[in-house]
Amino acid sequence: MLVSARVAVRRLVPSMRPLPRSFSAFGSTSSASVDRIFQLFQKHGCGDYIGEEISQLEHALQAADLAQRSGLGQEATIAALLHDVGHLLGFFTAGMDDPSSARMEDCGVVDHEKLGGQWLQSLGFSQKVCDLVARHVDGKRYLCAVRKDYHKTLSEASKTTLRHQGGPMTAEEANAFEKEELHKIIVAMRHWDEAAKVKGKEVPSLETYRELIEKNLIPSPA
Repeated sequence: MLVSARVAVRRLVPSMRPLPRSFSAFGSTSSASVDRIFQLFQKHGCGDYIGEEISQLEHALQAADLAQRSGLGQEATIAALLHDVGHLLGFFTAGMDDPSSARMEDCGVVDHEKLGGQWLQSLGFSQKVCDLVARHVDGKRYLCAVRKDYHKTLSEASKTTLRHQGGPMTAEEANAFEKEELHKIIVAMRHWDEAAKVKGKEVPSLETYRELIEKNLIPSPA
């Protein structure tokens, strides 16, 4: 079914801010975990995608469609679909202590990539999916470091978030990043992220990805 779409390297580390207890999903079935994700999109995915003329859900669906067409694998598709889930979780977590410190000005949630990666890990996603989500902002940081004109192509919102995401990589960070196994997929995710902002584009619906996601989830111990 098609829908109209208006829609040094950092690792997944223990220093991520803890998730509220209600977010933990260990012990859930694969189907229940997918339902939690879809409910999150249904409840908060209709909001604007950081000033763009598409919604968070539409952006996610367009990114997933581009990933699916790339041939880089199922885990890349899942990560593209869920790369910004931390922004949706931010509706619950941002501002629990100090609202100004939890947001990137008017451009989403600070450390949304880590928040999203950690939540997906708690749901039982493969390590590769969690790492791709938790590190997807490194693609922008890397491209800003190795392409002199890349920063000029960024939207104002993307420039704002870059300041909160560590800025361009240093030469040392970029060299280390290029040696990473996930380097090419993370850079590809950045390109999908940029391209997934087309108003009115028709792409497969969220439900299309249910089986793919369920197969990736690691069964929890009984």
